[in-house]
Order: sequence, then C-alpha cells, then structure tokens
Amino acid sequence: MDIFISAISKLYSFRGNNKMIKKKNPLIRISDLKSSIAAKVIIIVAITMLISFFLLGWSINRSISVKLTDLTEQSNMEIAKILNKEIASFLDEAEGAVLRLSKDYGLRSNDQVKIVAKSKFSSELEENNYFQSIYYVSSDDKIVIPERKLADYNYQEEKWFQLAKESNKPVWTTSSKKINEANYTLSLAVPVYDYTDKFMGVLGADISLESLTSILNWNIGKNGCVSLIDSQGKVITISEKEGEQAGTVLSLDTDLNQIYQNELHHGIYRYKNEEYLMSFQPLKKINAAVITMIPFAEAYEAKKVVRMQIFIFALIVLLVMTVTITMIIDYQLIKPLLIIKDRMQEVAAGNLRGRIEFKRQDEIGKLAVTFNRMVRQLKGIITGIHNTAGKVSVTSLNMKNIFQEISTASEAISISTENVSAGTEEQAANIDNVNNEIKKQAGSLNKLAVSNKRVENLTEKMNQAAATGQNEVERVSKQMNNISKAIIDVAEGIKNLQRSSDEIDDILTLINSISKQTNLLALNAAIEAARAGEAGKGFSVVADEIRQLAEESSKSSDRIKGLIDEIKDETKTASQKMAQGNREVSDGAEIAQGAFESFKRIEEAIKDLTEGIYISSAAVAESTENSNMIVSNIENIAIIAEETSASADEVTVTSQEQTSNVQEISVYANELADLSCDLENMVKSFSFQD
Repeated sequence: MDIFISAISKLYSFRGNNKMIKKKNPLIRISDLKSSIAAKVIIIVAITMLISFFLLGWSINRSISVKLTDLTEQSNMEIAKILNKEIASFLDEAEGAVLRLSKDYGLRSNDQVKIVAKSKFSSELEENNYFQSIYYVSSDDKIVIPERKLADYNYQEEKWFQLAKESNKPVWTTSSKKINEANYTLSLAVPVYDYTDKFMGVLGADISLESLTSILNWNIGKNGCVSLIDSQGKVITISEKEGEQAGTVLSLDTDLNQIYQNELHHGIYRYKNEEYLMSFQPLKKINAAVITMIPFAEAYEAKKVVRMQIFIFALIVLLVMTVTITMIIDYQLIKPLLIIKDRMQEVAAGNLRGRIEFKRQDEIGKLAVTFNRMVRQLKGIITGIHNTAGKVSVTSLNMKNIFQEISTASEAISISTENVSAGTEEQAANIDNVNNEIKKQAGSLNKLAVSNKRVENLTEKMNQAAATGQNEVERVSKQMNNISKAIIDVAEGIKNLQRSSDEIDDILTLINSISKQTNLLALNAAIEAARAGEAGKGFSVVADEIRQLAEESSKSSDRIKGLIDEIKDETKTASQKMAQGNREVSDGAEIAQGAFESFKRIEEAIKDLTEGIYISSAAVAESTENSNMIVSNIENIAIIAEETSASADEVTVTSQEQTSNVQEISVYANELADLSCDLENMVKSFSFQD
C-alpha cells in the first residue's frame, strides 16, 4: 500500500496546478495522499481490477489446464494406440512367416525334416528381421533343431509345446529357457502336421526384441519411454536405455487385469519413486499391453508455462489499465476536486473573491455552481453582519445606561419592601400568639364539654343501674322467700328420711337376728347329718349352704346398717345445715329489703345530679361556641397578616431578582458591545471587494 501511494505521490509531484502539494516535502505528501480521495479511488480501482484479472486469469488458467491435461492424456494415448497397431502388425507378419514355414512340404515329410529345417530357417532369418531364432521340436523329442538341447530339459513338458499341440493354432508365450539360451523373449509356437494330419511336432520362433525395441523407440518428451509387458507384469521390452531389463517385473501400483480387460486407459502412477502419466493399450494377441509413460512434471510442464504467460499478460494489462484509469480519474475527478479544495481553503482563510469556472454539466460542474452560489450568499451574510454589528454596538451602550438606572431604582424598592415585610412578620407573630392562647382556651372548653357529656352519660347509666338494682333487689327478696320455703320443705323431708332410716335399722336388726338363728340351725343340721353318716351327706351339704347364706345375710345386713348409720349422720348434718341456711336466708331477706330502700335514695340523688349536669353542659356549649367564633376570627386575621407578609416577601424577592436581572442584563449588554466590536474586527478580515 505504501509503495503504491509513493508512486501516486510521484505522479502528483509533476502537477502544475497543485501548489500546496508542491510546497510540502515528500513525507507530508505521502501522509496527505493516505487520507486523500484520489489515493482511495485509485486504490479501489486497482484492487477491483486486480481481483477481476485474478478471477479471469484463474478461470482461463483452469480451462486451459483442463484442456492441456486432456490433450496430454489424449496424445499419450494416441502414441500407445499407434505403437499397439505397429506391434500387432509386426507380430501378424511374424506369425504369417512361421505359418508359411509350418506348411512347407519338406518340413511335413518325416524323411526331410532336418534338411528342410536347416535351409529354410537360415534363409528366413536372413530375409526377415522378425526372429531372433527359429527352432523345431518333434513329437517324440528326438529331433531338435538347432541341435543344442539343454541338459535335463524336456521340451514336451513345456507349456508352449502342450498349448500348441492341443490348440491346433499358433500360440504366443514367453519363457526364460529357450533353445537359443536367451534369458527372456517372446516366442511363437505353431503345430506341424503331416499330410495325413498327424501331429509331427512344434515349430517355434523367438521374436527379435531389438526389432520390437526399434518399434517402441519413440521420443515421448525428454524422459518418457514405452514398454511392453506380459500378463504377469514382466517387461518384454522397453525403449528406455536405463530401464528395466527384459524378464523383470515392472513395479506399478495398479491391477494389471484391468489393463488386459480394457477397463483402464490412463492414470498417474509411481515408477522409480516418481509420478508418471501412463497410457495403456492391451495387446490381446500375446496377452500383453503397451504402456506409454512420461514423468508427471514433464507432461504438465506446458501448464506452468501457460500459467506464467497468463500471469505476465494479466500483470501488464493490469498496469496499463491502472495507469490509464488513474490518468482518466485524475483529469476528470481528482484535478477538479483539488481545485475546489484550494478555493474552499481560500474561503476558509477569508478570501471570498475567488470563483470556480467549470464548463461541465456533471456532478463536479454542479458542485462548482453550488460553491459559487455559497460564496455569493456568504458575501451577503458578512455584509449584513458588518452593518448590523455597528448598530448592535450603539444599542448595547444605550441599554447599558438604561439598565444602570433601573438597577438603582430596583435597589431602593427592595429596601422599602424589606421594611414592610419585617413589620408584617412581627404583626403576624403577635396574632399567632393570641390565636394559640385562644385555641388553648377553646380546647379546654371542648374538653370540659366532653367531660360533661361523659358525666351526663354516666349519670344516665347510673340512673338505669339504680333502677335495675332496685328491681334486682326486689327480685332477690322474692327469691329469698322462695328459698326459705324450699329449705323448710327440705328440712321436713330430711326428718322423714331420719324416721325411715330408724325403721330400716330395726329391720336390719331383725334380719341379723334371723341370720344368727339360721346359722345355729344350719350348724345343728350339719351335726345331725354327720351323725347320720352316708345318708346325711346330702343334708349336710344343704345345711352348709344354708349356713353360708346366713353368714352372707348377716354380713350384708351389717353393711346396710353401716350405710344407714352414715345416712343418718349425713341427714343429721344436712338438717343442721338447713337450719343454718334458713337463718341466713332470713338475714338475706332483711338485707335485700335494706338495699331496696338504699337504691330508692340513690335514684333520687342521681336525678338531682342529672339536672345540674344538664345546666352545666348547656353553659359549656355556649362558651365553646363563642370561643370557636373568636378562634375563627383570629385565624382570618392571622391569614391576612401572613398573606401580607408573604406579599411583602414576594415583592422583596421580586425586587432583588429584578435588580439581579438588571445587573445581569447590564453585563450581557457589556458583552454584547464587546462581541459587536469583535464581530466588526472579524468582518474586516474578509476580503470580498472585487
């Protein structure tokens, strides 16, 4: 950002109309540009264009990369297809040559095999470059050409021999042990039949790996190569000089079955610790595959070159367009804005004589027209202020003199109202004292009236209580008489009870005597029964029961006698108590009669007291009413006195406030005069006369 702003500052250092920037040093210029609209606009434009070109370049690079990738893969695949066709053609020609040899008359004759084989094989090897060697093995393993049979080696047990014999057609195979003692090669085996279609042997040929290598010798980039591998992944031949040897397994991290089933066409695989772009073409005739491979970095090197070219082109276009747009913005926007800024700074310094003349109808032109209108209006305002300031100065001096006179009069009024306020306050205090005393007297009269009312109520209650007491005493007296009669009746009943108790006592004495006699009779009966022996046992039992009953009857009569004695004692005591109660009732009747007479006298006294209280209450009520009237009048006088005092206080406060306001207005008048002077001085600093 700082570098970009520095470049802009250099561009602006050549501007002829920007006097303020020229006068500043570069550091200050850069600081100004950081906060200037020009730098911001140019930076925004540059960033926008940079983002736009970046997105455009990314899109172009992506599409080109995809195209280049497809082209590279297609090119690699086309090479594999071409080589596949050439190798297939080479193998077809080799297979045709071997088939021709297998149908030769001399080879199909049992007596001419060796002669024909030697001559035909030699001429075929000399005329064609397909084969590395040609050989023949008879069905009985007796004829082997050339005669170089390996030790402990049975050709008839070889897979290629059995396949050729059983399939009745040419068989392609690979082997590491052949008649020519080659380590590894591609071989073709064809069955040979005589003219009676009897199997005679197998004609074999080892393909020349040099011929295959010459076919595969294509330049695929700088470090690319082509290889032919069998179904086990072993290298049949490879175009790379320092590549894998024939017969060694090509180490690829892929499934070869997918290649031979034509499911895999190309991909990225690791080979010799490096990623390679590989294209596969299966060669079904020999159950092998042609692989074209090129290092990944080399295959897609064109993408880097294109990417760099796009970047350089985009950078050049970006710089050209940035400079062009910057110059356009500078001429159309920044330069007019700087002119307007200079004029506004002149106006801020007090120079109102400048104008902006732009012959354009866009926003910049409208801004210039608005600026000129603002300057004209500002001239009118300052002229009006200048004229008004003189008038304000004269008026403020006159106001100052007038307010000084008003302040003096207000102070005199304030002193007079303070004296009146003091007198009214003293009068109000005296009236308050009189009012309080009369209120106290009125309160005492009210209390006395309340007390009289309470006494009146109490006397009325006493009168009612006396009447009630008199009635109760009369009722008690009657009750006493009734109680006396009842006691007499109870006493008579107790006497009858005593007589009954005496009779019961006599009866019990008789029962006791009978019990004793019965006991004696039972005892005698028991004695007689004992004398009678067994015959008197039953009677003895009965006599014993009778004796027990007699004893129980005697005991019961004794208990009843004891109870009767207790009843007699209690009856005697009750009789005594009843006699005493009768005497008490007689005394109570006499006392009740005396109380009845006393209640009569109390009732008469209460009546006299009630009449006196009624008279006293009437006098107190009249005094209370008069006292209340006096209190009301005094309160009215006190209110009037308080209102007078308050009015005097308000007048005093108002006078003081008026004096204060007059003094404050006087101060404001002084300040107004000073401000008018300052305003005139400020107006003089503007130069707006053309």
